[in-house]
Amino acid sequence: TVNTQIHFMNYWLEKRNNKDILLKTTLRNMEGKTIYISEKNIYEIGAHVIHLKDFISTLSQDKKCNEGSIELEFLSKHNLVMPYPAIVVRYVGESWHTCAHSTQRYFSIDSGDTNLRINESSIAEEGNITIHNNEDYEPFFIIHNGKNELSKAELMVTITSKSGKEINSIPMNLNWKSFQTRVFNLSDLIDFRSFLGNQIGTFKVKFLISGVFSRIIAGQRLKNDGQWSIDHTNFAASDGAVLKDVFQTSSDPSFKNLVFNVPNSSNSSWECYADIYPTYPENRYTVKVNSSNSNSKEVESTTLLLEKGSKNAMQRINCCSTTNNEIIFNHQNFLPRRFHIGVQYKINNGHYGFLTDGPLPHDSYGNSTRWMPLFDTSSCENFFLIANRAMGDQKSKKNSFTVNLFNSFGDSPLVSSFDILENESKTHNVCELFKDYDSYLKGESGWIYLTSKSPQHCVLHYVSVKS
Repeated sequence: TVNTQIHFMNYWLEKRNNKDILLKTTLRNMEGKTIYISEKNIYEIGAHVIHLKDFISTLSQDKKCNEGSIELEFLSKHNLVMPYPAIVVRYVGESWHTCAHSTQRYFSIDSGDTNLRINESSIAEEGNITIHNNEDYEPFFIIHNGKNELSKAELMVTITSKSGKEINSIPMNLNWKSFQTRVFNLSDLIDFRSFLGNQIGTFKVKFLISGVFSRIIAGQRLKNDGQWSIDHTNFAASDGAVLKDVFQTSSDPSFKNLVFNVPNSSNSSWECYADIYPTYPENRYTVKVNSSNSNSKEVESTTLLLEKGSKNAMQRINCCSTTNNEIIFNHQNFLPRRFHIGVQYKINNGHYGFLTDGPLPHDSYGNSTRWMPLFDTSSCENFFLIANRAMGDQKSKKNSFTVNLFNSFGDSPLVSSFDILENESKTHNVCELFKDYDSYLKGESGWIYLTSKSPQHCVLHYVSVKS
């Protein structure tokens, strides 16, 4: 049995003192038919958890279903400022769990979308998901259709090997009902294992969409025990306007034009890898990988070639060291503003959890706030991993953070703080930051809200370990 939870924080109240928040929840079955609607005012500060089984238990027998979709709309008479709420979906099994940030969003007049955007059709290409060289892993993805029915909408999958070779699935022509949801197993669409052999690879999905943002949920399912590991995809187009979003680079060899830092745990039982997917524009790039520590002493430096026609068109970088792993992308003329990276985490003989992330251009604004959920604190250990990052001609500097811990009972937050030093990468078990962690959270879920004294570019990942 897999249970679905929705986690969110009332940051509109915390950040902007907005007390007028209405949550509208709509449940649909896989065919897209509405089976449940509710509206609720959100008054309490802090963490909120929705257990879908509680909704389903109230339905009449003719409406009950085991699979479907949930849509959440946050409405207010005041400006919400950020139209994309920090909602996390969490799937929970007996000895495992996995989560992802909210993905596909139905376009709506209430969200400020135009009628043209709501009704027009377009081709989406989504991917940047690693196919592991483990036959027990079954890759899959989920697509939600928008409100418009689609007829003979083409869907095709492309598999890309580590060396950049590609094969395509036979195109499917699908009829989609309004708000319909489908789950696709990759092996049902294409024989990718024979093509990849014993190597890792990646896949992308090309499909027709209408009235919905194109991000989709994807990942892998274990064949023997049904465990999931998921995140959302990113755009994976191989041509078009998205690949023309580039900037001119500095010729100074010490200038950091495009930088990503990979945080990892200092615990030796943790493994970490960064997969750079071959969805970058056709060109020849170099990637410098620096491993440094908080004493500002460079430990190791390696330069890699990144080119679609090379044997390592998809690069896997070992980030298992406890140092700060800095990845700098270079080109003599222009760099795309985004290279997509899948960060894979693994503990002992467990299975991979992963997330999609990537570097920032040197002129990106820093930020001063971060948010993240804490899951079932009676049965899970919750961590955040943070790596200091310097960009352009900046020198790495110390950053100070305040951490507010919110429970799900509406209580005032507990407050703690920490510093991250120059070039440092570190791990925090959240329970160790707060003396009254257990009595405050009472074994339930929560959220933490981090604020820094000044804008910074630190890379921060949250990890929740179950069993």
